[in-house]
Amino acid sequence: MELENYFWSPQAKLFQPPKEQLLLPDHANCLFMQTYLTMCGLKFEIVHRHNVEHMSPTERIPFLVCENRIISENDALIGYVESIGESLTHNLEFKHKQDLQAYMSLVRTTLENAELYLTWYHHDFYKNFTWTKYSLPYPWPLNYVLTYSKRKRIIKRLAQMQWRNKTIEQVYEDVENCFKSLSALLGRNNYLIGNQPTEIDALVFAHVHAALGNSLVADKYCEILVKYQNIVEHYKLVGSRFRFSTKKYMGEAGDCR
Repeated sequence: MELENYFWSPQAKLFQPPKEQLLLPDHANCLFMQTYLTMCGLKFEIVHRHNVEHMSPTERIPFLVCENRIISENDALIGYVESIGESLTHNLEFKHKQDLQAYMSLVRTTLENAELYLTWYHHDFYKNFTWTKYSLPYPWPLNYVLTYSKRKRIIKRLAQMQWRNKTIEQVYEDVENCFKSLSALLGRNNYLIGNQPTEIDALVFAHVHAALGNSLVADKYCEILVKYQNIVEHYKLVGSRFRFSTKKYMGEAGDCR
């Protein structure tokens, strides 16, 4: 399809679950799309639906409707936005673009898998948090069937990624090692790669913000994050620049509230 057939509609809509249904991995994905689109200066409306997962063509949350197009994967969203000439990385050198992709992969394979593990595999988290939120919109017995089926699929995915047999201590160790690598990459800079924000900044911000907003993991993430104050400052900078409130989670001194 020719480039001129791609365009951005000011009536673009981002579909996501209401707050009472939002699980940790989905919250991070929603925040990424919101932050990335805001960084690109593209207007969109957030639309809440109880059955978003089943409306999405890939069952991924969230998904974007832009005119007659439905986009439900982060990479697909980035590709579409770049196809209309809105790129956050066009000024980066080739090596920096390679680094960006490598660190995007690191964050996804570590933080996203950790969120899936905690949300769907860890017994206490699943029992006290996931079950209630995920089953909320469905009547009995559909609530049991759909929730059990979803958990089974996620656990199978974790097993394929060699995450199922990890202990909770190993999961948090992987999370800390990820933030350690990101901290080394960031150094004293404002943004992770280059002098302007890119999708890796949106992705890291989204995962941090989602975790700090979750009462069951916030304390542990805070314990990890306070060791890497440049990541804390990066989180506050991105939140402030793109109008996401971080003060309710992180104090001025870099301590968790």
